[in-house]
This record gives sequence, C-alpha cells and structure tokens, in this order.
Amino acid sequence: MLSAFKLFFSTSAGWVTLALVAALGIASYSYGHAEGYTTGHTKGFTEGRDSRDREVDHLKDNVAGLTTLINTERAANAAKIKTLEAQAADSAVATEKQLNQKIRARDAIIASYKADVKPEIQQHCGLSIDTVQAINALIQNVNEEPNEVPAPLTPAGDGSAADPGGGDTAGRTPDTIGESK
Repeated sequence: MLSAFKLFFSTSAGWVTLALVAALGIASYSYGHAEGYTTGHTKGFTEGRDSRDREVDHLKDNVAGLTTLINTERAANAAKIKTLEAQAADSAVATEKQLNQKIRARDAIIASYKADVKPEIQQHCGLSIDTVQAINALIQNVNEEPNEVPAPLTPAGDGSAADPGGGDTAGRTPDTIGESK
C-alpha cells in the first residue's frame, strides 16, 4: 500500500487530485454549515417558539382556571361574611329591643309604685338596717372592685331591737340608699 501512495503522489496528478478532493470537501462543509445554520436556525427557532407557545397557552389556561377558582372562593367567603354581619346586626337590634322592653317594664313598675304608694311611705324603706347596710356594701363593692366580697357586717353597739346598730350613728351607713345623715 505504501508503494501505491508513492506512485500516486509521485506525479503532479496525485497532488492535484488531493487538492481537488480537499477543496471539494471544504466547499461542501462550508455550504452545509452555512445552509444548515440558516435553515436549521429558522426551523429550530420556529419549532421552538411553536412548542413554547403551546406550553405558554397551557400555562395561561391553568392561571385563568386557578384565578377563577380563587375568585369564586373569595366571592363565597365574602357572601358568608356579609351574611354573618347581617345576622350580627339583626341580633344586636333584637338584643337592643329586648333591653329597651325590660327598661320600659322597669320604668312602668317604678311609675306604678310612685303612683300607687303614698309619698310618706315611699320615703321610709321597709327593709331592715342590716339589709340596707348589706345593699350599700354591695353597691360600694361594685363601684370599687368587681370581684371583691363585701366585708361581714358586725353590729356596733348593744344590738337592741330598737336600735340594732347601737346608739352610735357616727360609723353607721345611712338607712336608705339615697339618704345620708
């Protein structure tokens, strides 16, 4: 085989053939490279964009579907909140009506008491002094500290029936809530 190479390259025809084959190879490579780049790039770009567009459209559909679901859920929650707010407002109005009815009933009882009972009797309480002192202690307790138990009442003095608090009126609470001596 070496002798065939020597024979082939010993004449100028062998070198010309080799140069021609090399030039033809380089030309075909250059043409293929240039043509492949332009058509391949365009074809790849177009196919890539088409596949990407399909994917983007699919993602857009997913986003639109999720947005619809989220908006539907938000609208349902907003409707529930509006319903609860309306129920709360109705309950507040009903509670206010009941409270006003109780206040009117109380005022009617007080008015009937004032109309039916003589003023002389109204000024004298029918409660014992111990009961009035306990009520006054409760009222004072409510006005000062809400969870405190009132101090136990101890009679100050001899504890006679005529004057259960004793004769000393300096440390005694008034006999009625509105009076002071």
